[in-house]
Amino acid sequence: MTQLRFGIAAATFCIPFILGLLPSFDAMAVETDRGKAEFGSKCASCHGRGGAGDGVVAPALRTKPPDLRQLARKNGSVFPERFLVNVIDGRKSLRAHGNYEMPVWGRELSNGNSDASESARIKAIVDYLKSIQE
Repeated sequence: MTQLRFGIAAATFCIPFILGLLPSFDAMAVETDRGKAEFGSKCASCHGRGGAGDGVVAPALRTKPPDLRQLARKNGSVFPERFLVNVIDGRKSLRAHGNYEMPVWGRELSNGNSDASESARIKAIVDYLKSIQE
């Protein structure tokens, strides 16, 4: 009986603590919303609001922007998270984006440093892209 009481007491203490360490669904939704907002302000003019490659600038581009909803499908069903981080932060240049000093979103997200807020903004964009995969 004492062991049962101890187990119940331990569970009563540990469960809220463990759950507090896990990201809540609300926190994930907030990050996805943040990523959607960042995407909307930095990427949507070319890639479209939904990532389909149909942004308002797309018709004027020499190369049509890719459908970002298809990234995982085109990569063997694996979402290319590290690749996207490297593209967004400028470590991996794409011809359509120009060099890291002159992508359409400017140096704001591509200055290559390890600033925590920059990394969080990039991660939010990548998380948003992951959430729109078809």
